[in-house]
Amino acid sequence: MQSTFKSMRAFMDQPEEIKMKVHVNHNEGLRGYSAEFEQGNYGVDVTDIRNQLTKETTSEAEDEPMDFKQTYHYGRELPKTHKHYNVTLFAPNVYPDTPAQFSEDIKTYWGAMDTLSDTLFEVFAEALNLPRDYFEDKVDEGMDSMNMNYYLPFADRPQNQMGIGAHTDYECFTLLAQDGPTALQIFSPEKQEWVYVPEVRNAIVVNIGDMMARWSNDEFTST
Repeated sequence: MQSTFKSMRAFMDQPEEIKMKVHVNHNEGLRGYSAEFEQGNYGVDVTDIRNQLTKETTSEAEDEPMDFKQTYHYGRELPKTHKHYNVTLFAPNVYPDTPAQFSEDIKTYWGAMDTLSDTLFEVFAEALNLPRDYFEDKVDEGMDSMNMNYYLPFADRPQNQMGIGAHTDYECFTLLAQDGPTALQIFSPEKQEWVYVPEVRNAIVVNIGDMMARWSNDEFTST
């Protein structure tokens, strides 16, 4: 994990013109680099827990500015001849020329997270009193993606600007690697307010997404 963080920092520390060589606009699908203010304004939908509690948080989500972060996008690859191939979801990944270790670190980290995801699906199945392999044939060629986010210094941000705006993830779950100051927040339905997720170095936060909430009939709540 630390080797991957090191490679990502080395990439993000490069001049913008170097990073722009692998910008998503130059590649198929959502693969490669995107700069600050190119993603965001997530809004809410009917499944969003914030939409069910207070109009205030709903309006906040709809009015948020674009994200103050830089991102490197990576994802599952499928051959173009595959019956499920979609260029947006399964396009070939791209790698920058520098740092040299980048591609190896990212591939290794992706493989580890893929293995962890398979294990977690087994855990979720058992928690729902389902066969351990229940989810296996439903996610074996999933549209998995990985966003490696670099949050810019807070002192440089515009007023009322967040690193990444309020949202729930649409997929089954998100694995969030922690390395740095406490910053991640979730919306607490009990407190009806945003609360910090404690930062534990080298830990992985499992964040439930909308699909798992729906599949489990809200036994697991999207956060």
